[in-house]
Amino acid sequence: MSDAMRMVRDELGDESIIVSTSDNGADGVRITAAIEEIEPEIEQAPDSADLEPVDNICNVLDRHGVPRSLSDQMLNTVAMLGGSDSVPTLAGALDLIFEFNPLPETTPPRPLMLVGPPGTGKTSAMAKLATRLTMARSPVALITTDQSRAGAVEQISAYAQRLNLTVKATENPRELTTFIEATPPDHFVLIDSTGTNPYDVDDMAKLLSLVGAADIDPILVLDAGRDAVEAARIATAFQKVAPRRLLVTGLDLTQRLGAALAAADACQAAFCDFSATPNIADGLQPLNPVSLARLLLDAERLSASHGYEAHETPKVKQQASGWN
Repeated sequence: MSDAMRMVRDELGDESIIVSTSDNGADGVRITAAIEEIEPEIEQAPDSADLEPVDNICNVLDRHGVPRSLSDQMLNTVAMLGGSDSVPTLAGALDLIFEFNPLPETTPPRPLMLVGPPGTGKTSAMAKLATRLTMARSPVALITTDQSRAGAVEQISAYAQRLNLTVKATENPRELTTFIEATPPDHFVLIDSTGTNPYDVDDMAKLLSLVGAADIDPILVLDAGRDAVEAARIATAFQKVAPRRLLVTGLDLTQRLGAALAAADACQAAFCDFSATPNIADGLQPLNPVSLARLLLDAERLSASHGYEAHETPKVKQQASGWN
């Protein structure tokens, strides 16, 4: 037995545990021994604050589902810029890759028409923009070409009534031209359009005839909660109407913004504003490189937020109106 115990110690070390022993008579003794395996410590994933900006931003872009080619371009730009803080570094990369052109509030531009596929929130976005302009004491004229969707005219008319505005409705390009020409030059002309299937030839032909009725500036409206690849394809299809700006909606319902980045990259449209609340008052916020960087880095807060200041830390905004 002593010889067997010595063999166990030599083989397994002094930390071995004797599980059982038995005397097998003429055949000798049997010892069952074991050693306790110490599980290796699992290395905790570093907090994002402890990561280098390139690593942190790489994780952020992956979490948002940004397409690989665009993600690589952004990371290469981030690495070129260097920097020790993720927010300004990402903002710098966004500024170099994308364009930013927020919607004006004082000087009336060309008539603005909100275009996009069905269900992206075009009518609500127009109501929010009209509210912002009215609060800035800028005169507004509202036109809708969305007469085929049930309740569409009534919806925008209800919003307009609260602002003491009226809405003109038409699906005829010539009549649309007449409405625009009759509007005083100091007015912002906002035009709502019916949801358009960009893959449908007839739908796109109808939209093109309306956009071509006057010197209209189309704004593509897309909701953020789409698959990034599909959003890019939709944005590419809408290039036929040459949208100069992209307005992103539904940021209160998604934590992934890869679709918005992919869409802007695909159609080469400038980011203008975003909506992160169903409230009409103060419902649109301008986008710039800093505010977009903060949105990307703080996406987990989007669902609980009612909007973000452009150059401040994201925070809940108290709405004075409460329109839904």
